[in-house]
Amino acid sequence: MSSMSFSLNLVQLLAHPHDPFVLLQYIRVSYDTKPDALLHLMVKEWQLELPKLLISVHGGLQNFELQPKLKQVFGKGLIKAAMTTGAWIFTGGVSTGVIRHVGDALKDHSSKSRGRICAIGIAPWGIVENKEDLIGKDVRSQTFALDSNQDFLLYLDGRIS
Repeated sequence: MSSMSFSLNLVQLLAHPHDPFVLLQYIRVSYDTKPDALLHLMVKEWQLELPKLLISVHGGLQNFELQPKLKQVFGKGLIKAAMTTGAWIFTGGVSTGVIRHVGDALKDHSSKSRGRICAIGIAPWGIVENKEDLIGKDVRSQTFALDSNQDFLLYLDGRIS
């Protein structure tokens, strides 16, 4: 895949058996795609406003529980930081570990409809669950469910399969 070629796509995900389908925009790019090409895509094609701050939340893929009060403080703090600064929140894009808690905070915020927060998940293409549905091939490997609480997903292709 050329580092300057990419295509826009919509993917339908089911977040929870009782939730409606959510449409997310995703792009699959080479791991060496130039950052200015991605920024151009985000601003021109996805029509995002340039952020005043970038918040990057990353951690291990191991699931863990947070005490309810700590989870509430974390979620409210993250949402407040993003809302008051016009930030973009970047995560690993999968629904595991600390990213699952970010997704819960985003889901809680969106259910209260207090304003838009831009959340962008960045995941290696090789670990995306059901990617064969996106490319039409039968691929078998260790995969992870995507976090449907993200607004946009960037899949990095190459080096990890």
